[in-house]
Amino acid sequence: MSLKEGSVFYISEDSDHLLEETNAEVKQETNTEVKVEEVKVEEVKVEEVKVEEVKVEELEEVFLDLSDKTLSEIITLYNKNKNYYVKKGIQIKHEEIDILEKIISKTPLLLDEIEKSVLNVIKNNNINTDDFPEFVIIVQILYERLDNLKDIRIDNNKLADVCSTILKILLHTLVEERKINIEDENKTEFLSKLDKLIDSCVNLIKFPNILQTKKCCTIC
Repeated sequence: MSLKEGSVFYISEDSDHLLEETNAEVKQETNTEVKVEEVKVEEVKVEEVKVEEVKVEELEEVFLDLSDKTLSEIITLYNKNKNYYVKKGIQIKHEEIDILEKIISKTPLLLDEIEKSVLNVIKNNNINTDDFPEFVIIVQILYERLDNLKDIRIDNNKLADVCSTILKILLHTLVEERKINIEDENKTEFLSKLDKLIDSCVNLIKFPNILQTKKCCTIC
């Protein structure tokens, strides 16, 4: 079709509407793409939070509640994870851990017998002078068992002191694991009394040996 000079062009209203609809569709697609990207970013953030929560739960499960375990089970776990001793504030040396492991290996019922005897003596979560004879028996039993264990070589002059240390570790463990239930504000005083009682019992056992070593002459 040829165009003549002076011809006039008209743009219909339908063309305007078509342009507006096209622009609207482009804007809508752009907004949709942005929203999709934003959702993806938020999903990544949620996944990161979940990973951190798992790590916290793992840390909380490191130290377990052992109040329902026997003394031998508790000491076995302590010896596998030395951090238990540190966490409970119990001072212990490598050779003492070795002795405890040998006791559990050679006489597995000994620690549970000690636990039962101690809990029978400390029925009201308190100790006094009336408990002294019972504790002497407990110390004596531990002394004899250690003396009879061939795998444990301890000088006779040091055996009583080793018994004292081992028994203190065992009784402190019973207190820290709530097998002997002492209020936190009274725990330090109770453990101090317990240590003094054990020392007195051990000194009584050492006394005959001291007399024998000093008996070197007679009066004519």
